[in-house]
Amino acid sequence: MQVSCPTCFCSFPVEAGLNDRHARRVADAIAKVPGGVAEQVLRYAGLFRRPEALLDWTQAVNIITRIGRMIEEGEIHRGGMRIPAPPPIWREAIEEMLARRDGLDLPLTSDGYLKKVVREKATERFNAGKEDDARRRTAGTEVPRDNAAAERAADEAHFKRLGALLDREGIGGKK
Repeated sequence: MQVSCPTCFCSFPVEAGLNDRHARRVADAIAKVPGGVAEQVLRYAGLFRRPEALLDWTQAVNIITRIGRMIEEGEIHRGGMRIPAPPPIWREAIEEMLARRDGLDLPLTSDGYLKKVVREKATERFNAGKEDDARRRTAGTEVPRDNAAAERAADEAHFKRLGALLDREGIGGKK
């Protein structure tokens, strides 16, 4: 069976790829990425590749492991702030970066921009959750319980935790 690398686009037999110990380390790192974001993280690693060279296996493992750990933490640390960031936010942030790849200064040299996009998306979701809560309280209605509502409830719980973290850290709110 032939496979194609989404990062460097080379095609090779899967058995050959897994014979290389460095390739196995990349496969192991990808397998450990939580939350169903592995494909996006692998493609994100490709943003670090110089146009004239392949991405080094060791560099790929380091990038994938580093991002996997941040996703696993479930929050983003930036500028002294800790903001909850579940895997769907990371997926959206990476997909947004990949879609805007032509506008990025490539190759990337750090994860700073990704962290910024994740922080913005987490904050957006938090603010949207607060607006939905306020509308429901004003209307005095409950949201119907279907799949979308269950997902919204999970998001709301996430953003309540975000609010508690922001309060605990003394970020935003009233003085």
